[in-house]
Amino acid sequence: MFSEIGWTVRFLADAACYSELDREFYLRKAALLDRIALLDDLGHADGNATETAYAAAVFLLDMDQPGLICDPRAYVRRQCVYWARNN
Repeated sequence: MFSEIGWTVRFLADAACYSELDREFYLRKAALLDRIALLDDLGHADGNATETAYAAAVFLLDMDQPGLICDPRAYVRRQCVYWARNN
C-alpha cells in the first residue's frame, strides 16, 4: 500500500496539469482507496474511507464502461489484477 501512496504522490508532483492524468492513475488511485477502505472496514484505520473508495471506483467504471452495472469496487479489483499481469 505504501508503494501505491508514493507512486500516486510522485505522479501528481510530476504532472504539469491534471489533464495529464490517465487511466493508470485513476486505476491505481481507486485501488489504493479500496485498500484503505478495507482497513477502515476492519477497524484498522480512522475515518470512513468507504464512500471515497466507492466514488473513485465509480469514476473509473464510468470512464471505462459507461452504463455497466456491477459492484464498482469489485470492478477495480479485477482491473488491478489484469493490469498487474500485463505491466
